[in-house]
Amino acid sequence: RPIIIKPVDETKVYDGLELVASVSEVDLSSEYILVEGHSISSTYLGSIINVGSTESEIETYQILNGTEDVTNNYSITCVKGVLEVTPRPIIIKPVDEVKVYDDTDLIPVNFEYTQESQYLLVDGHNISLDYIGSIRNVGIESSLIDDKTIKIENGTEDVTQNYSVVTV
Repeated sequence: RPIIIKPVDETKVYDGLELVASVSEVDLSSEYILVEGHSISSTYLGSIINVGSTESEIETYQILNGTEDVTNNYSITCVKGVLEVTPRPIIIKPVDEVKVYDDTDLIPVNFEYTQESQYLLVDGHNISLDYIGSIRNVGIESSLIDDKTIKIENGTEDVTQNYSVVTV
């Protein structure tokens, strides 16, 4: 029985962990499917950690009927799948600051995630950024995060490209 199999295409939001194919399927272009009750057991080549996409392919395969190997009953063609990592969206804003007048500038020094942000930085990642705006005299002044200065690191590795940072 001729079949075409492939790793299932997989997509995830960047989390700093390796994405590897985990399941095989009969490709939609295959004239035949697996006999009912048969399953595919596979190992894979190809992985991705950072934002982007890459091919994955089946390295080894076995067609099983329960625990019985029935691979020889099939003529198998393998095609490639796709692994994709998308940017991790985070939404941040400067923390509101208040102080008693002392003739020095009040400059924002911290940020916070907005309620709309589904994600935080990946554990172990650090962000550095600059703020625009300060106030010295009594009153209220808006401050902003300078988007051009945002840098996210994992240790000494720059991983900024793995994030989609929105500032409000």
